[in-house]
Amino acid sequence: MKWDLFCTASEPTPTLLAYIAHHLQQGANHIWMFMETPDPDLAEIVADLDRVTLIPAGRADWPELHGREFGGPLTSRQIANGRIVKHLSQADWIGHLDVDEFAVHIPSVMAFAAKQPDHIYCVHMHNAERVELRGSRPKHIYSGWLRTPFINVEHPAVQAIHGEWSGFLRRGVAGYAIGKCFFRVKSDFDYGIHSLQNKEPGSAKPHIANYQAVGVVHFDGFTAKHWLDKMTRKSDKGRTNHPAVPERQNQVRQLWEIGNDQKKRRELFRRVKTLSLWQMLRLRRWRRVHRMVCDVPAALKAQFPDLTVDLSPEAIDKALAAHIQLRAKTEAEFEAAQRQKGRTEAAE
Repeated sequence: MKWDLFCTASEPTPTLLAYIAHHLQQGANHIWMFMETPDPDLAEIVADLDRVTLIPAGRADWPELHGREFGGPLTSRQIANGRIVKHLSQADWIGHLDVDEFAVHIPSVMAFAAKQPDHIYCVHMHNAERVELRGSRPKHIYSGWLRTPFINVEHPAVQAIHGEWSGFLRRGVAGYAIGKCFFRVKSDFDYGIHSLQNKEPGSAKPHIANYQAVGVVHFDGFTAKHWLDKMTRKSDKGRTNHPAVPERQNQVRQLWEIGNDQKKRRELFRRVKTLSLWQMLRLRRWRRVHRMVCDVPAALKAQFPDLTVDLSPEAIDKALAAHIQLRAKTEAEFEAAQRQKGRTEAAE
């Protein structure tokens, strides 16, 4: 049973390497990364890995890649990239996981997928979300604990444990609470974000099987700065492209209203992404906090034995700052090229 992964990426190099290392160690047949920001360092490191393909997918690449201009929300671009990789993959199943999402318990997930009849095109997995204990210093950005969503949206324990901040949490987690999927490579549907891309309402449901356990870990921001950058990029004047998730909308709106007040920005992260000891103990009583199941440093050491990758929060923040500069530089170069193209066409 072969499985691939694909993602649409614009992240610091160490986090991309960690994503690759973890999933190659888990047995991925191939990893397809659509690079919205070029990463020469990563390209050099993985050049000899025949199980990893980096596909340029920034604004300058889209006309050739997709036959149209770059645009629309990230989710639309991810689905478009999925249509391409669907024709490239030689695997049986393919996962659509972002760089901050790690597939876990793969042998069990794939054994479940292997038992599905041909009309099942999607295996849906539950998710767990990394959370840190407030006041403790993380060993690295992939350490911490895992919290899992409560069964329903209005579970009273969420309000009791998180108080006024519960409005920023959906079923008790900061990110999504509905899991992710592995898709059958040969199917009649496009690969969606959390499910099959519906051709018409309800048409996908008969083709989905539910794996009744955690199959993906969502880190949802590797550091406070990384999470704040991620949330800021999701914002269009305080709105997101996920209007159906009011708690995520509340996070983005709050950051928009806070503006550049760093103290309030950090406090939002602290309340939403970390737990006090009292909250940790309460959630453990509800069986909603679990031990971490990813050993990313070990995967990096096994996959890249001659490479030193610093996963400390300080190192990742430094890498993030460099990546943000590269992202801005790439955008500026594209805009300059477009202006020059316009002048040339006008002169002709």
